[in-house]
Amino acid sequence: MDFKAQKIYGMPPGVDFPKLLVDGICDHFSTQPPQNLARVHIIVNTERMYRRIQILLSEKTNILHPKIHSLTNLQNLLTIDDTPRPLSSLASRLELISLMDKFLKTQPDIAPRSSIYSLSDSLLDLIDEMSDEQVEASDIASLDISDVSGHWERTRNFLMIVYEYLEARKLKPDKTYIRRIIIEKLVKQWAQIPPSDPIILAGSTGSRGTTFKLMKAIYNLPQGALILPGFDFDMRHENWKTLSKPNPKEDHPQYRFCKFLGEIRCTPHQVSMWPNSHPPCQDRNKLFSLTLRPAPVTDSWLSEGPTLGSLRKATEDIVVLEAETSREEAFTIALRLKEAFEKKQSAALISPDRRLTRQVSAALDRWNITPDDSAGIPFNMTKSGRFLRQILKAISGELRSSDLIATLKHPFTCGENGRDEHLRFTIDLEIFLRQKSVYCPDKKILDIWSKKINSHASYRWSQWISEFFLSRKLYFNEKFEFFFEHHINVAEMITLGSNSNNKKPKGILWNTEEGHKLEELISSIKEAASYGHLMSPKDYANIFEAILLKEQLHIPIETTSGIFIWGALEARVNGTELVVIGGLNDGVWPQSLQPDAWLNRSL
Repeated sequence: MDFKAQKIYGMPPGVDFPKLLVDGICDHFSTQPPQNLARVHIIVNTERMYRRIQILLSEKTNILHPKIHSLTNLQNLLTIDDTPRPLSSLASRLELISLMDKFLKTQPDIAPRSSIYSLSDSLLDLIDEMSDEQVEASDIASLDISDVSGHWERTRNFLMIVYEYLEARKLKPDKTYIRRIIIEKLVKQWAQIPPSDPIILAGSTGSRGTTFKLMKAIYNLPQGALILPGFDFDMRHENWKTLSKPNPKEDHPQYRFCKFLGEIRCTPHQVSMWPNSHPPCQDRNKLFSLTLRPAPVTDSWLSEGPTLGSLRKATEDIVVLEAETSREEAFTIALRLKEAFEKKQSAALISPDRRLTRQVSAALDRWNITPDDSAGIPFNMTKSGRFLRQILKAISGELRSSDLIATLKHPFTCGENGRDEHLRFTIDLEIFLRQKSVYCPDKKILDIWSKKINSHASYRWSQWISEFFLSRKLYFNEKFEFFFEHHINVAEMITLGSNSNNKKPKGILWNTEEGHKLEELISSIKEAASYGHLMSPKDYANIFEAILLKEQLHIPIETTSGIFIWGALEARVNGTELVVIGGLNDGVWPQSLQPDAWLNRSL
């Protein structure tokens, strides 16, 4: 490898990208003084790959480690770092909700109010993309909407207001805008004073505008190099030309590479294969390369197909199973992973279908096999999340008997003292409410129940329920911050139970590993809460539930099973002996495009 002469490399599909990256760089510098390797800067596209490369480097001996950077944290490369602290994405969403609230009041036919957070979420994603691609307000104003419905006219006008609002808020920018500014500063800095140290950008495809600009800048550096992931070395020249024609096939996996190579005036055949990165099965790569030819040249199957020779070697390790039901699919996958576990073979299930992966995890649990699931679970499905969601009904909506009993039975309710007595009363109250067919309990019903029991403890317990479940409901519009503090305070007091005497909670919500993660989420919400506007209790409940649904709980599992569950991004930065791809159905692989609330595909 000579980063001065050869600027761009690629690794074919099917290889362990991070491992070959580390091995190749360490081999290249093995005959040089150790400080030369320490001067190398490696920029990777995800935090996952950042962590994997650090692990791989720690397994090497007698080397000085190169400097690793992720695309989201490039401040260390700046000679002068004067970038401000970014506004959190949650604060941005809460801020946009106030605009969304006014928009839905003037245009109620756009969407129901329950979707106010999801609309703000999708709008912020659009704004992030606009910022990343440097789309200005003039670009929005010039959109041709002559052949679409009037709905898009209203949407465009609203986007103009939002964009002007964000332009005025640049004094406190968000993470996407700051990342763009940092990359622009780096490009300008390198143009004036090119760094003498090698800089390698590995694993990026240039799908985002700022990343595309950074790739060009590194390519032009004296010791800059790019390493492209999943590069197809088997596709012919005429097929590459098809991707670069007008109206290109942007959904082809090699399109981004074709676009970037055209920008730097480089042909695909000038991309060198990274050392020792030959795929495990070259025949299989050729087969899939031919299968994924761009649509206008699928006739090349007729000419190139016969040259593939026998497909036995390409497909001998591939098994395709068509399951009748999702339950059958999950159980079959679990059986195959169990077999790998028994043979002490590392194995991974790769699927974007979270319902399927949860079913597989449940099936593996029968054999006491705990897979290392990298995706985590949404907070609204955790024990803590369910508890906070149940408390929402007591402060924002109609509390039905079933909701009350479900909350009373939750392990956190009265979890710090007097749990046994609490459960006895809960079961007795449930029987009473069912016998009386009470839909929504009130204080009068609870008094009748306590008189039936006729004890001081039952009276105190019924009064506690009246105070914290029936009397804490809010009816008036308040700021998000007020609702949030009231919500968490009620939840903490309910964990104490009826014998609390208003003592300070010991922290049953927070003193587990899951609780620590929840506390971090609650702290981030508290920090952003001041950006919320006046809203109704029902709006607060919808927004809080949406936040829990979006945030994922990641608790590292210490497991030696060698069984993993990965999403598509995790699969790119890991390797294993057996791979199971689950959910190979339309709409899952690839995932269906979600309908956009703001722009259609042509806009």
